[in-house]
Amino acid sequence: MVADLDRSVAFYTTLGFEERGRAQVGTAARLAVLGLPEEPSRLQLTQPLEVSRPHVGGAYLVLEVADLDAARESLALAGIEPHLVPPDDTEHGTRTAVFRDPDGYGVELMQRSARPASA
Repeated sequence: MVADLDRSVAFYTTLGFEERGRAQVGTAARLAVLGLPEEPSRLQLTQPLEVSRPHVGGAYLVLEVADLDAARESLALAGIEPHLVPPDDTEHGTRTAVFRDPDGYGVELMQRSARPASA
């Protein structure tokens, strides 16, 4: 659940999602469906109209990106800075940066790199 549907849609479109549709659910809620280009998976954002501030739970979204540095640069240009940038995980060959969406949900961008060949 999100507090401001338009603000959340803007955040996720900055991450590369495309808005695929919106709906009004009576007087209870508004929702938007988003998806990544050429991907069948979807993200549904719901703004309840009768609740002033939704409860933010442990929701966490992980998105794989081809170039973490380019993604971070693009987000920085939109005024979105990472919440956390952990050290590279050389054991698993990944690099990550964690962001917070407008409602405080965690969004982790992860780049896989080629793992070094074992000797």
